[in-house]
Amino acid sequence: MTPAMREEAAAAAAEAGLADVVEVRAGLYEDLPVPDASVDVVLSNGVVNLAPDKPRVFREIARVLRPGGRLYLADVVVARELTLEVREDPELWAACIGGALPEGELAELAAGAGLAGARVTERFDCFGGAPAGSRVSADLRVGSVNFFAERR
Repeated sequence: MTPAMREEAAAAAAEAGLADVVEVRAGLYEDLPVPDASVDVVLSNGVVNLAPDKPRVFREIARVLRPGGRLYLADVVVARELTLEVREDPELWAACIGGALPEGELAELAAGAGLAGARVTERFDCFGGAPAGSRVSADLRVGSVNFFAERR
C-alpha cells in the first residue's frame, strides 16, 4: 500500500468507528510487520496475484493469524495454468492477469500453509468486455473470486 492508500484505509476505519481496533501498517505481504498469532483477520483485495512467491504469502498469513483467525481474500483467477507468454507480458501483469492462479490452487496454497476450511464463496466476471481480458484466450476464463480460510 502506498502512504496515501494507508491514510485512506485509516480514515475509513475511523469513519466506521473502528479506529481503536484497526491498525494500518506499512509492510510487505511476504514479511508482515506483526508478531506470530497476533491478527484476527487478514483482508486482501487483488494482491496475491501480484506476488511472485504465493506459497510464502500464504505461509505468512498463517503465521500472523491467531487460532480462529480468518482470511478473506478477493483476487483474480483463471481456469487453467497461464502460458509463459502471458506470464511474461507486462500489460497483463499490470491488469492483474499475468500472475493469476487457477482457482483450485488458492485452496491448495491455503491448506499447504496450514489454513483450514478453504473455499471460494463467490465468483465474479470482473473482466467482461475489458481490453486486457480480450488479450487472452477465451478458455482461460479470467474472473475473480472471494475466498475464505481460517487458522485452527
